[in-house]
Amino acid sequence: MAGSESRSEQDSKTMPPAPYCLSKTEKTKFLEVLLSFKGPTGFSSSLAKCVTVKKKLSGLKSHDFHHLMQQILPLATMGLLDEGVRLAIARVSNVWRTICAKVWDPSQYDSVMMDVAFTLCIMEIHFPPSFFDVMTHLMIHVVEELDICGPVNIRWMYPIERYLKTLKGFVQNKA
Repeated sequence: MAGSESRSEQDSKTMPPAPYCLSKTEKTKFLEVLLSFKGPTGFSSSLAKCVTVKKKLSGLKSHDFHHLMQQILPLATMGLLDEGVRLAIARVSNVWRTICAKVWDPSQYDSVMMDVAFTLCIMEIHFPPSFFDVMTHLMIHVVEELDICGPVNIRWMYPIERYLKTLKGFVQNKA
């Protein structure tokens, strides 16, 4: 009898949500920030057009994801998540902003590598092991590539993709 009571108590209990998950109201607040975001002309596409009626983000280009991750995400999550999770997100954004800067000072290599290592340690504290895949680990190798090859924006594909879109408009025979 005692064993069945403890089993029913365990069945009725639910796990609390993870600290990095947004509730429905927090998700709505996050999307409202994106809806009201007004960036400079040419900064990114209109994020308000990318928020669907079902309260989801869709139709973002890779360039938009870069701006979202580097500048908008730390501001949009302010007051929504636990402090540790917000700190991890802000540090990742700061690391990618440093990596994607137009100017690279090679003397900063050691400090940026330490910053990446510290950021990954903070993320390991607040996120589950299943979160860490190859792309999370990529920050370390991008900083090494930055030291070898120089600024990342020189090797970006965005300008080429935009030019290819222009050329695609000149094609008369679509077949």
